[in-house]
Amino acid sequence: MEELTFLDLVILQRIEPGTVMEKFGPKINSQFFESANILATVKQKGYIDFKTSHFGNSEVEVTQVGARMLEVADEKAKEAVDNLDLAILQKIVAGYKDPEDIKNELNIRSGDLALRIHKLVKQDLVSYSLRNIKISLSITEDGFKKVGSIKGEKPPEEQIMVSGEAQPAETAAPVAPTEAAPAGPVKLDSATKRKAKMEYYMENFRKNPKQLAVYIIGALIVVACVLAGIYFVFLKK
Repeated sequence: MEELTFLDLVILQRIEPGTVMEKFGPKINSQFFESANILATVKQKGYIDFKTSHFGNSEVEVTQVGARMLEVADEKAKEAVDNLDLAILQKIVAGYKDPEDIKNELNIRSGDLALRIHKLVKQDLVSYSLRNIKISLSITEDGFKKVGSIKGEKPPEEQIMVSGEAQPAETAAPVAPTEAAPAGPVKLDSATKRKAKMEYYMENFRKNPKQLAVYIIGALIVVACVLAGIYFVFLKK
């Protein structure tokens, strides 16, 4: 299977009962020596055999192995087109006509490529011409549409469900009633004033501890001075 080529399948398909090597050239659009050479190659793979007829010609017949290759190819041709088939179609669209070039470009086995091309030909996605033992592939209209449809596909867009029903409005949070501003200046008693001053100084001291230390040291100095003055007054007496 690995040695199988698409040209081998073409040769096998064109061998009919009574086919002789000497007259096989016109069947593949080739000269006698070219056709004899390719038949010898296919024989080495075990797909065909020769037998001498009564008229001295070498009759060509398909062996069981060759017949099995055709059966496998026809079974493969019934399968749906897959990603590898699309890759082959894209190469043909890009200008690759020789199966050997496609094999090297895709890095796949010769037998796999042969079955795929046979499949694409059977499904009328690819056509080929044969001249001087040379296969030339071309894309058909259906094959071009197949490649174009795959390229043009877009991922399904996310559907957004739109409802005709009006969405209920969000209930606004109740606003707490605010106290009315006083009509005139507010008079504070002495206790409230002292409390306000104390809170003011404590807040300043909390934000600036160094200032508190300065006040404490200053207060201690004042106390020391007062005590010293009292001491000198009593000492003079």
